[in-house]
Amino acid sequence: MARFGPSELGFRAVSLERLIAWTVVITAISTVGLALVLLLERRGWWPEESDLVQLLMPGTAAEKAWAVALVAPTAALTEEFLYRGYLFAIIAGALHSTKWAWVLSSIAFGLAHIYQRPNGMVRAGLLGALLAWPLMRTGSLYPSMVAHFLVDAVAFGWLGPKLEGPRSRT
Repeated sequence: MARFGPSELGFRAVSLERLIAWTVVITAISTVGLALVLLLERRGWWPEESDLVQLLMPGTAAEKAWAVALVAPTAALTEEFLYRGYLFAIIAGALHSTKWAWVLSSIAFGLAHIYQRPNGMVRAGLLGALLAWPLMRTGSLYPSMVAHFLVDAVAFGWLGPKLEGPRSRT
């Protein structure tokens, strides 16, 4: 099996201007998409999330703080490294195609979110494809990591709990 160094895994320097530009674009598209899906869900026009996802959504101010401080950065760093870094590099090397690596790593990312039911898996797969876009253009994971963190922080800290509404704790 081929060995990959940090550069091949997406740990490449990117200019501050490109980092900010890609982060803003990916975060904006993702946040608007998430808000739209949650709004459609709330109105009954989109299948609801699984009960597990609703239980994972923070409800109190303390839970939101923990989710933003610990869960969002952990998910951003580990998922970007695993799916857009390592898996992407393995597939691209094996198939000699970054396009297939983009598609297959995004599908794998979606499948990893099986607990979110099929609609959540599709949403995660599309988010994975969107997060791979800066990697394809810059060769760097850093814009995807920052955008992933911001998307999760918005979802955990504000958008998800706001649109999910009150829930009962059992």
